[in-house]
Amino acid sequence: MEKREAILAVLPGDRLGGAEQYLKNLAVHFSRGGLSVHVIFMTRKRFRDWEDLPENIHLYFARAGSAKWGLFYITRIIHRISREYRVRYAFASNTHINSFLGLLRFARILKTVRLVVRESTTILTRFSGLKRLLFVMHYRMGYRFTDLVICQTGRMRDELHRYLPLSRNWNVRVIQNPVDLEHINRMANREIPPEVEEAGDFIAGAGRLIGIKGFHILIDAFSRIATEYPSLKLVILGEGDQRENLEAEADRLGLSGRVILPGHSDNPLVWFRKARLCAVSSLVEGFPNVLLQMMSQCDRVVSTTCAGEIDRIEGILTCPPGDPETLAEQIARSVNAEDLPRRREAFDAFLQKNTVSEFVARIDRLC
Repeated sequence: MEKREAILAVLPGDRLGGAEQYLKNLAVHFSRGGLSVHVIFMTRKRFRDWEDLPENIHLYFARAGSAKWGLFYITRIIHRISREYRVRYAFASNTHINSFLGLLRFARILKTVRLVVRESTTILTRFSGLKRLLFVMHYRMGYRFTDLVICQTGRMRDELHRYLPLSRNWNVRVIQNPVDLEHINRMANREIPPEVEEAGDFIAGAGRLIGIKGFHILIDAFSRIATEYPSLKLVILGEGDQRENLEAEADRLGLSGRVILPGHSDNPLVWFRKARLCAVSSLVEGFPNVLLQMMSQCDRVVSTTCAGEIDRIEGILTCPPGDPETLAEQIARSVNAEDLPRRREAFDAFLQKNTVSEFVARIDRLC
């Protein structure tokens, strides 16, 4: 009896960040085509970010608090799925997991027609010393057994080749992040929660509250225009270890009550839809998925050039990372901009070229 075809994806945990959203988009896309989709998490279930999925998406959670302790569990699950199904594609987007799946494929524990891995950030420029050496070790061990290594921008690819010449022997291609427009529009059109309405007129930022997201820069930039726009607030969605520091920075700048940190949102799109302006303030990114979500809902978007090719997206106003003065200037320039129909047309055209269907079609051709 011929085996049923399946798709496999492996993630470190179930909290939706950019890399996880990418894999969720793929899982939903393939499930719509009737394939059996198996999503494996290397830690126990902690959040509700993977609920309300089609019935043919199967979730597996390790009984572990950290990803490294989940290796044994996921190895058994991957082996079982490989025996029961013909795995058309196996996907991952975390350097450690990418390498691990390559090694499992070499050992024939993972049997897949294609192993496709994605670089989630510019690892070799973001880290140094022992930590970078450990990442280099992962690259050397497992990546040679992959069929396709996806970089989100040309800058990511060039930096990978520069710092790891061995990567020139792999099938490394640049494919921009996909967007699930059907899901985005469905989520954005849900009922507006009271806390969104209560925020009034606001600028929106979103991401983990960690240093590399540059929210301290965004608060600084907001303080420079706050007097000119007295009714405007700044809402930063997300949670992380920098919360107390960001709250203290807002108080220091006299912005108590005007900088709002609501925490993690299950549906940031409704915030983006109501925002006067959306801003990405990151210092370094592979490519911020949140930028695409913002573009889908808001006609005014400002971003740092934290990733390659952001400055080529028509309609977005950009500035260098870590520069609060220029970020403030671009926010002020955009907050009352009137060329919104032109921006909306440009944003929609960009997003339509980067749907999940187009992304998968490119993978099919490149593998």
